[in-house]
Parts: sequence; C-alpha cells; structure tokens
Amino acid sequence: MPERSILDWYGPGDRPLARIYSRWAPPPHQLPALADCLAEQPEPHAASLDAYRQWAHAHAPHLISAVIDPAVPETPVLPDYRYTVRTNPLRITARVQRAGVWTTLLESGDLGDLHAEAARLLAEQALRIRALREPHPHPPFAIHLGDPARLEAAAVRHETSAAAAGWHPDHHPA
Repeated sequence: MPERSILDWYGPGDRPLARIYSRWAPPPHQLPALADCLAEQPEPHAASLDAYRQWAHAHAPHLISAVIDPAVPETPVLPDYRYTVRTNPLRITARVQRAGVWTTLLESGDLGDLHAEAARLLAEQALRIRALREPHPHPPFAIHLGDPARLEAAAVRHETSAAAAGWHPDHHPA
C-alpha cells in the first residue's frame, strides 16, 4: 500500500501557494530531497515553489503525484505524512500519522536542522537495510531496499551541510 503524503507550500506572508500530493514520499525521501533542493537555491529562505517543482522533476519525480490549488478541499482520507514549507522566513514542518495520531518529526526554520534530520533518517534507513541483509545476504527483496553504503554517504553529506549551516548537536536537545 502506498504511503500518501501532502506537502503544503506557503509563500511570503503565509499565503498558500499549492498542495502537493504524493503517493510515496516518506520522510527518508522527502526531507533529504527538501534539504538538497534548498541547498541548491541561491537564497534558501526565499525558495520558490517553481524551483522545488523543477528540482523534484529532475531529481526525485516520485515526490510529486499532483499539484493542487490550496483552495480545493482536501480528500477525507488522512495522509500518512504531512509536510509544510513556509518561505520568507523559512519554516519546515514534517509530521507522521499512525493510527490517527500525529507525531512531529521536524519543526524548524533552520536549514541545519533540516540537514541534520535528513542525515539521521538516512543513517537509520541504512542500519535497517544492513540488519535485513545480514541474515539473508541475497533475499529476493534486496534490490528494492537500496544500497546502505550510498545511504550512509548521503547521511554524511547532510551532516556536513548541517554543520556548514551552523547546526551543532550540543545546541539541540537529544
């Protein structure tokens, strides 16, 4: 079953610009993609919806299934993930819904926090894949899991970007 997500994009003055639906955009995919997209922008705090859509089309097309005007009512089915991107000033929120209960994964206006969370999610995903592969070196589903070394390299890249953005673990509660 696909894991549905909605990304609400707000522009300056908290004006809703679009609601982006995806059939499959869990946090280990969406948050690193947002971090990469914003890191490529000349002014990350003023990133545009068009820039995100172009970046996603070129690098991660699975993150966008449909772009809907925010005035259109949402479907009554709750998504599994809800992301909010507010620009100028930048504010990103990521929430996960399980059994009708929402949990906030990230709520920050700091690009360093976004990169740090992306690094944590990618490293965690690499560990899960390694744990599955150790007892079963060649399971039939291994091709779908991804390469843990590549995920760990991406986690290190995001940790480096978090540090470059001024994020330091001592400044944030564990």
